[in-house]
Amino acid sequence: MKKLVNKFLFKSNNIQRDTYVWNTICNMLLAFQSVIILMVLTRVIGLKDAGIFTIANANANLFIIVGKYGMRNYQVSDTKNKYTFGSFLVSRVFTSVLMIIISVVYVLIAAAHNNYTKDKVAVIIIMCVIKVPDAIEDVFWGEYQKRGRLDVASKAMTYRLAIFIITVIAGILITNDLIESLIISFAITVAVMSVNLICTIGLFKDNLSSQTPDTKDSIRILVECFPLFAGTFLNYYITNAPKYAIDSVMNDEVQACFGFIAMPVFVTSLVSTFLYNPILYKLSCDWNEGHPKAFMKKSMKQVVYIIGITLVSIIGAYILGIPVLSLIYGVDLTDYKSELLIMLAGGGFLALSTWINIVVTIMRRQKYLLIGNVITSGIALIFSEWVVEKYGVMGATVLYTMLMLVLTLCYVVVFLLGYLKSVQKEGIFNSNI
Repeated sequence: MKKLVNKFLFKSNNIQRDTYVWNTICNMLLAFQSVIILMVLTRVIGLKDAGIFTIANANANLFIIVGKYGMRNYQVSDTKNKYTFGSFLVSRVFTSVLMIIISVVYVLIAAAHNNYTKDKVAVIIIMCVIKVPDAIEDVFWGEYQKRGRLDVASKAMTYRLAIFIITVIAGILITNDLIESLIISFAITVAVMSVNLICTIGLFKDNLSSQTPDTKDSIRILVECFPLFAGTFLNYYITNAPKYAIDSVMNDEVQACFGFIAMPVFVTSLVSTFLYNPILYKLSCDWNEGHPKAFMKKSMKQVVYIIGITLVSIIGAYILGIPVLSLIYGVDLTDYKSELLIMLAGGGFLALSTWINIVVTIMRRQKYLLIGNVITSGIALIFSEWVVEKYGVMGATVLYTMLMLVLTLCYVVVFLLGYLKSVQKEGIFNSNI
């Protein structure tokens, strides 16, 4: 069994090609797993449960940010090996435990405020717990990526995600119960993750399992990554503020419909991820080795790609968006065409802000991104419920796009100021301009 898994994961005739292929497949499954599940859930159990799953998935993805703590890009871009893998692992275990505690407390408070049923509380908590394996294995995949084997991480995560999706769907079809299906899928997910890690952790020349963690370094990692975590957490809250507002002032059926038209929004971010994930290490090297011109050129090339992808997405959605979504989910979404196009524009801003976040992290100026996140999340907190209650789903879509625009502009300012300051300050940079 172990030899078979090792052969599948590590054997590669072209690592770069396999990295692109498997990273693409992995991100496709990651982005569309909820879509696939909702297709079945809506038809088998009903629109209300689809709405519950939508808000549960939003909460789970919010709290996994606590678990991952913004470490992945920081870990991969630690090209000088300031910290050992063992220290990163200890930090991740701590944040994963913290993730479970915070998510349960939040869900219980939200349940009291929004009058959740017991089943809704159970679904949301289970969905949050299901994300814990994602957080734990991510620190291993980050180390593999750093060592030039993102292909291994992508393969392992691809088949784990595929098994998760299949088991959830099978559970829904057999039990006709969302809670039972999620519990079964969680157990299988933990088993698959364990096999993946056991089969791969010892295959590097310096065995990862033999690395002794440094507690002080683990604490330093938590301190240094806090701005990344806080920024990502606020960023995700901003992204999903319309969903939380709908959860407070509207019903689960409306939540489901909003989730359906929001799905294509992440296509731009998804496709962008395919393009930039494999170049992160090289981009980090450009910056750390003092090549600002190459760094800026590669960064701006990704911006052009994101703008192009966004425009293509909007045109495609205008022509085929509503008919395709209605067919996928088995629900008539004809009345939501304008909302869909507005959301896609917001998706473009989301992809841009995500990319700038990564670039600023490589520059090690991530703490300044908090300013934009605090400003934008403050706007979301103040206006979200009022806008959605007054203008419904259209209000939610316009709100989303405006929040993404404000966030992107704040990030652009941080990036440009940081780049100029670093170039002017470091002689090594000045000599290469």
